[in-house]
Amino acid sequence: MNRGHQAVPNLSNEGKASGTRHRNAFSARLGLKETRRENKLAAYVYLAPALLVYLAFFAYPFIQLVILSFQKWDGIKPKQWVGVANYQRLLFEDPKFWLSVRHNVLWMFAALVVPVLIGLLLATLLYRSPLRGKVIFRTPLLHASGAVLGGRRPDLELDIQPQFWRTE
Repeated sequence: MNRGHQAVPNLSNEGKASGTRHRNAFSARLGLKETRRENKLAAYVYLAPALLVYLAFFAYPFIQLVILSFQKWDGIKPKQWVGVANYQRLLFEDPKFWLSVRHNVLWMFAALVVPVLIGLLLATLLYRSPLRGKVIFRTPLLHASGAVLGGRRPDLELDIQPQFWRTE
């Protein structure tokens, strides 16, 4: 028997989530009237600052970059619309572009694939070895991989200190 102070969960499949009546009854006890429109409005209010930051610092500059890529501009004189001529020159006339693409692909391969292959090889050798005390060798190997991921990268001029959260 429901006297108004206990909520009865909605167990029907009429398009409403289970427990909707419970939340509404709880809100009614507190004197709150929540509607779906108010919930949606609250969600938009909470999302608005993040959306504004995204639009200001990512979307708008990206759109301006795409527009600028179809123009000829030296930074001083007025911009001149050239269409896809910049892309034609880049893809078909500039040999340095394809050289830089090749260098980037090689660096990507060297930075991503080679360490993974070396790690898999070392892990396989360590797993299959009849060596006693394999655990002693696993620890430095694990810490070495963590130092590579979170350590100093002088080639990128980054100095990231590793987080030793496990030792505290």
